[in-house]
Amino acid sequence: MSIPPNIAANWHDFVAGWCLGIEPAETPSEVERAFDALRRLWPEFLNDMEVQGAQGNRGIDMVVSAVARGRTLAACERLDGFNPVMARLRGGENAAMAELRFAEALVRCGFAPVLEPQLGSKSPDCLVRIGSKRLYAEVIAPDQSDVAKATEDTLQRMATALVERTTGTRTEILLSEAPGARFDVILDAVTSILPDGRVHEVQDIAKVRRDFLGLLPPNAGPLIYDLDPRPKIGVASARVGGGAVSTSVTVRQPITSERVHRLLTSELHHFSKSERNILAVSVTNVEGHIKWWVPRVLRWLQPERNRRVGAVILFQHRSLGPPFTIRRSWRVIENPYAYAAVPRSLINAISALDESAP
Repeated sequence: MSIPPNIAANWHDFVAGWCLGIEPAETPSEVERAFDALRRLWPEFLNDMEVQGAQGNRGIDMVVSAVARGRTLAACERLDGFNPVMARLRGGENAAMAELRFAEALVRCGFAPVLEPQLGSKSPDCLVRIGSKRLYAEVIAPDQSDVAKATEDTLQRMATALVERTTGTRTEILLSEAPGARFDVILDAVTSILPDGRVHEVQDIAKVRRDFLGLLPPNAGPLIYDLDPRPKIGVASARVGGGAVSTSVTVRQPITSERVHRLLTSELHHFSKSERNILAVSVTNVEGHIKWWVPRVLRWLQPERNRRVGAVILFQHRSLGPPFTIRRSWRVIENPYAYAAVPRSLINAISALDESAP
């Protein structure tokens, strides 16, 4: 299923066929310009999208995501250093997209960043000139950590095992830490608890609530009141068998902050003490969210450590509506102990781009 080059002239057909009847927030001409940029600069992406469309995979989320990518490319294609970054993106390097999104933000703020400039033997992701001042930026886009994936696998193993041992009930487990060597002990303790709808403490590591489910449909939503503000990794497993009884198990565990500090520290070698530096972090694809990251970044900024970084900029994007579009959240965290401060004009300009819900 092809995407017409003249989207604006075929707007109603495009909305019906590709957006499944839901109009994006962008105007027809804006959507057309975005897809034109994709067609010229990233044809592989557009080809893959059309293949998915032919297989029936279409919808407003897919369209607004593509529009956001196209608008990013259009905003950056005339920047110095764009071509090597675009080549990395076309080669499958996802981090290149985060670099371009950060560059697009700088363009929207009225700056003209240089991508992949040379600085001695190093090549930072970005250079911005503000008057006589130079500012270098490194952009990272971490994915879900191996530790988080392993945690999710462990929790899923626990949930799957409990479904086999708790037929006809709903079981919810809220762990305070990783089960570790107590995995089997926790399983045995949980299965010994009656489905009385009360919260029970298990091994000083878990809160457990079990309820009779019977023929009722499974409910994976949390019922245990949680005072811990840390975000959670959660999994669920359920069985519904025709006229037979239903069984469900949900398991949640907090995410710790050690990975944030390791991640930020690993980027310090890119920066010089004599330059103004920014570390920009796309948190779209990682555990936690901007509000969760902020206090952890603040703890990383210390009077005697990590002073090469003048500011950490957190950003993420997500599809919201109606009207449907990709909205981006931005948070600038200044380092009061930095060797060289980031200009106030840039901090204010980036902060003004924030589209977070109030």
